[in-house]
Amino acid sequence: MSDSLPNIDLSGLGLDPSALNAIAHILDYTESLIDPAEKPEDIASLYNLKNQLVRLKGQKSRRGDGKIHVGVSQLRQAFNAHLVSAQRTQGISKRLLLFYAVECGLKSIFLRQRNLRTTNDIEDRTLLSEDGHNLARWINEVGVPEKELGEPPFFHLAKGGANLDTEKAHQVWRHGVGMNSRDERLLVEWLEKICDWIKENINR
Repeated sequence: MSDSLPNIDLSGLGLDPSALNAIAHILDYTESLIDPAEKPEDIASLYNLKNQLVRLKGQKSRRGDGKIHVGVSQLRQAFNAHLVSAQRTQGISKRLLLFYAVECGLKSIFLRQRNLRTTNDIEDRTLLSEDGHNLARWINEVGVPEKELGEPPFFHLAKGGANLDTEKAHQVWRHGVGMNSRDERLLVEWLEKICDWIKENINR
């Protein structure tokens, strides 16, 4: 069996931007371990893969990532609209709107802090993919003082089970799944505190 790097065609693998970035980091690390004088063919293979990555990233950028990207003012308007609607309704709809108000408000502040025009300008794509609804991460990214909010609360479903992260709350409310009443009350209070902080900072 050959100990040389294989020639790999990445074009048909359907890799998303996060996967492409991860592969790029692996290739950079692999290159640092190879002596070009001893393994010129491996260096050539690495450069071929890196060139493929550059082309694929360019194609992804031109095609878009399938997401609808929005700007600071749109997110700010969504925050206000969701919050007003949440104050006018009750039950799971109120709680779901409160969650989305927080998400939109934090994203608006994030963009403004970094002078970004839209969410498409966010370099770390994990913020738009696996962490898109991760309020704890967005809170950390925008620098909300922990002393004002406390730790993000975990919650249980009404029928028990393991602790669930705050980011799962919107799924529970969206689908009408019962949540432990005490956990739900604490979670809603936490979301309301974030909304208060956002209202004070969203236009600064």
